[in-house]
Amino acid sequence: MRLGGISLIAREGLWFKLQPSLTGVAVASFFLFKKWKKESLIHQMLIDMKTPQDKILPSEIYEMMEWHLCLFLIANAVWMTYVALKMTTAQWLFWKTAGFYIVFIPFMLLEMVFILRKVRRK
Repeated sequence: MRLGGISLIAREGLWFKLQPSLTGVAVASFFLFKKWKKESLIHQMLIDMKTPQDKILPSEIYEMMEWHLCLFLIANAVWMTYVALKMTTAQWLFWKTAGFYIVFIPFMLLEMVFILRKVRRK
């Protein structure tokens, strides 16, 4: 997306600041589209990369991961929209960079717990 150019033309930095929100919504929408088609993007990518079958988890685990990631991306998009509209540029920069990883790491740790629980049930 060329939101930086739009921001320059409009002389308004808000469009540039909304880039993480719009990107998150776009990626989440793609995951929802794949879910609607009953396909798993991650599972298909592993097959396309010729990953050995003994290294690939069952498809439903990847579908669960994608659903959780979709929810995370939507929540992050909502948060980043709030940050873009209500906070300073310095605060926005923090949340776009380090803040994202500070939130994403616990999300991934929790996701690993979900995966381990699901694998153990099988």
